[in-house]
Amino acid sequence: ENRANLILNCTQTVEFSLMGFAGNLELQLTLFMAFLVVYLMTLLGNLGMIILIRTSPQLHSPMYYFLGNLALVDFLYSTVVTPKLLADLVRQKPLSYVGCVTQVFVFGVFLVTECFLLATMAYDRYMAVSHPLHYSVLMSPRLCVQLVGGSYLAGLVNELLFMIFLLIYITTLVGNLGMIVLIRTDPQLHTSMYFFLSHLSFLDICYSSSVTPKLLSGLLTGRNVISFNGCITQFFFCMVFITTDAIFLAIMAYDRYVAIRQPLHYVVVMSHRVRMRLVVGSYTAGGLNALVHTTGLLRLSFCGPNVVNHFYCEIPPLLPLSCSETRLNEVVMVLCATFIITTTGLAILTTTGLAILTSYAFILLTVWSTRSAEGRHKACSTCTSHLMAVALFYSSAAFLYLHPLSSHAEEERKTASVFYTVVVPMLNPFIYSLRNMKVRIALRRKHFHCL
Repeated sequence: ENRANLILNCTQTVEFSLMGFAGNLELQLTLFMAFLVVYLMTLLGNLGMIILIRTSPQLHSPMYYFLGNLALVDFLYSTVVTPKLLADLVRQKPLSYVGCVTQVFVFGVFLVTECFLLATMAYDRYMAVSHPLHYSVLMSPRLCVQLVGGSYLAGLVNELLFMIFLLIYITTLVGNLGMIVLIRTDPQLHTSMYFFLSHLSFLDICYSSSVTPKLLSGLLTGRNVISFNGCITQFFFCMVFITTDAIFLAIMAYDRYVAIRQPLHYVVVMSHRVRMRLVVGSYTAGGLNALVHTTGLLRLSFCGPNVVNHFYCEIPPLLPLSCSETRLNEVVMVLCATFIITTTGLAILTTTGLAILTSYAFILLTVWSTRSAEGRHKACSTCTSHLMAVALFYSSAAFLYLHPLSSHAEEERKTASVFYTVVVPMLNPFIYSLRNMKVRIALRRKHFHCL
């Protein structure tokens, strides 16, 4: 409880102190002179190269055009880091939060751009050696500009995606951890509904963490490689948490039905023993579902292409890479998906989807029979946030798993995966806090307590 209160009472960091090369004064002066000389040589060397290439007609060729842009990028990303390093060696000053994020972003842009420029220069040398007679035609000025522009754009887009996904992941962690801590520390929230909500927040953290860190690592380093064992492990845990999350949404719908249909017996019906059984059953079902699919993947042989057209290990993009018969895996995947989530198209409903639909059908009938307008409003307000979470999760998950054999929807499947593995876990805490009066009141109490 003390750790929980510490998390709630902590203040937002607004600046960072960079340790740098902290040591004795003589060492700092030596380092300052060494880095200053290196930085001046970087500036003079790269600026001199740019001026020489621009002013000498003999160097107006694709190779030196790319080299001039490489010199510019070297100059820029060195300037992003070295001046601050030199200033700290003279007099250490804290770096603001905004300044730190800006430095990371700009440095990442130029670093990724340099990687693409180096690849472009390698392609240029290949064309010069393999097609010397057609080199000037193949590497036309228009193509050179497009390659350089594409390199800068790739660096910018890659870094923008990294920053966006990083902010989403941080928001997911802070939002869901905050919800868990709030529910544990506020006695007014020690009810079945918030007990299940705390587990839902825990699952959101878990299945987002099974995907997002690897995604961020790939965007930052440009190395999207994962071992076979790592891929299977990622898939197993992701499937465990996502399946359990889907079952929890059905349990929460049933909980709301009992609360509205039998308010006087709600505490007895949803006793602590029943809640624990539902929680254990959900995690067990999630583990069994993941075990079935993981075992199915392990029986396959992967001896052909090894490029997964996805940003994490998932069944639909993995099956086409196998050189074994995958029909059984496809059938099992569709059957399990239709057993757990809501189908689209003909509006056929599956087990947990049917449980949610049935629960809310009874809830609507109960609300309709309530004569008090205040009672209707209170009943609806307890269900709106859950319905929003159900709609977001089930619609995106159904699109991914119930169109597994379509080869024309790969980008759409990626979008659906991003939505329900990255975006939905971030949105859930806001949905349940902004649409729930008790959570808002609890947040105000904690806020006033901190003040």
